[in-house]
Amino acid sequence: VYIAPQENPQEAVAFLRERYTAEKIDNEIILNACKNEDWENNWKQYFHPIPVGEKLLIRPLWEDEYEAGDRKVLNIEPGLAFGSGTHDTTRLCLESIEKYAESGKTMLDVGCGSGVLGIAALLMGAESAVGVDIDELAVKTAVENAVEAIRKIKTTAYSHRRVMVVEMMGRTSGYLTLYGGFAAGADII
Repeated sequence: VYIAPQENPQEAVAFLRERYTAEKIDNEIILNACKNEDWENNWKQYFHPIPVGEKLLIRPLWEDEYEAGDRKVLNIEPGLAFGSGTHDTTRLCLESIEKYAESGKTMLDVGCGSGVLGIAALLMGAESAVGVDIDELAVKTAVENAVEAIRKIKTTAYSHRRVMVVEMMGRTSGYLTLYGGFAAGADII
């Protein structure tokens, strides 16, 4: 179990020892200091361009060498937000987007993370995509990825597409609250 230094590990250990002793559970708690590594960036060495479905190639921005073939390239910097395209559920969504995102369609991505699904919808031909998330870091990441993607899309034949809008929504008792009926006009959710 990792306990951040600012969370007072000694206090947590004392509490655990007390609880284990009260319940007559034999225990040994060993404390080790973690190396101060750049864990926020170390994972990037394992994330390389990956083909998804039949039409997409997800390319992390730091990878300059890749072979796209006939695939559309989705450039992304996931940062600390969810959505690199490597998770099985994200891949399944991306494969569905390949089938259903076409000219004139709109997309609503609830819990957009990095914005990967909305950007993929635009690349596949959707007219517009709206990404919604309650995580401020995800919103920031999605906006940055959307700006990068739209800049590239506008230099191609897709210049009529609307820019992905990423909005921070309110949270009520732990539930996501959608304002103004976003879902009512979306073809793909």
